[in-house]
Amino acid sequence: MVLAGLSTNPSGQTVTADQVHAALDATRSFVDGYWLNIPQAGTACPRCGTAQPQVAVTLLRQLP
Repeated sequence: MVLAGLSTNPSGQTVTADQVHAALDATRSFVDGYWLNIPQAGTACPRCGTAQPQVAVTLLRQLP
């Protein structure tokens, strides 16, 4: 089984729900499932910046 992570702000980069959805579509045939990261700056990820939960909400609403 192969699982892949999707992030709403990878290493602090600004991404849109459409970009995350495109990444999901591009990898769908290679993985069995996904987990969704909504990181924010902290010890584990000092460059993550502010959490972007609205990206995750929009992405989830786009899914069938």
